[in-house]
Amino acid sequence: MLFVNTVSDSVLTASVNRDEHAIIIVSTTAAASFFRNIAPSLGGYIMDAYGFHYIGYIGATCTLITAGIGLLVPYKHFEEKKKL
Repeated sequence: MLFVNTVSDSVLTASVNRDEHAIIIVSTTAAASFFRNIAPSLGGYIMDAYGFHYIGYIGATCTLITAGIGLLVPYKHFEEKKKL
């Protein structure tokens, strides 16, 4: 997860102005800490209530939603950043 966090932080900070870097880093670190604490309880509840196979379904659904959102985001902003 450390590699994923590093790459996502780099992508997010590259897409905003320099004065907003601290806000992005603090927000992503806070979100990662929050979900790292909540995930074991949520996963245990899902396994207890629905069974192990639902964890795979939830993971696949989240992956498809994230990939869909990623495809919908225009890359125009990144092209403008390169010109600067």
